[in-house]
Amino acid sequence: MSFHGGIMDAQRMSDNTTVMMKVVTYDSLEFKITKLLSSEPLRNETRNHSVPLLDVLDDPLADARRIVVLPLFRDSRSPPFASIGDCIEFVNQTLEVSNDIWKIITISSRGCVSYTNTIVITGISRNCYVANIMMDARALYPKSWHPQEPVRARSGRIMTEIPQRKGVGGVRYYFIDFGVSSLSPQDELTDIHGQKLAPELRNT
Repeated sequence: MSFHGGIMDAQRMSDNTTVMMKVVTYDSLEFKITKLLSSEPLRNETRNHSVPLLDVLDDPLADARRIVVLPLFRDSRSPPFASIGDCIEFVNQTLEVSNDIWKIITISSRGCVSYTNTIVITGISRNCYVANIMMDARALYPKSWHPQEPVRARSGRIMTEIPQRKGVGGVRYYFIDFGVSSLSPQDELTDIHGQKLAPELRNT
């Protein structure tokens, strides 16, 4: 079993669904945050746009590591946005707010803040950007695509048809990669609008 960059695709035997597997450290915040955002009641919150955690496997080669099983998603920009409506829907979803569980999601040029009733999840802007926003493209590509080369079909043939989001009723977007995020008690939040620099980003 070879992980390129810590990630590889796999076929789930129970239903032949293609999934992605990623190696993480058991005590890392990335693993803890991914598990937290996939736990109840957050898991079933419709405005939770964090990548769903499908399963967690022990790493047979290292006790301190785990293999997280995630859905196969596409880059949010592939295929390209075809209309202003596509762009507005993308922005609406990535800034979506729930008064019950997600108090606020603020994305700014300096960083991003997402917090729930009990914890604060903070990541700086290098992690909260468009390359870390994926989409569930199963409706766009019912026969799926090659996990390593998304421009190709599973057969290896280059796909020439460009599907339209509006043609399938839209798609759902998800945040991935919490590798530079952190957990803090809610009362330590510095500013609810994300306009103040977090302590680790200040010069003093």
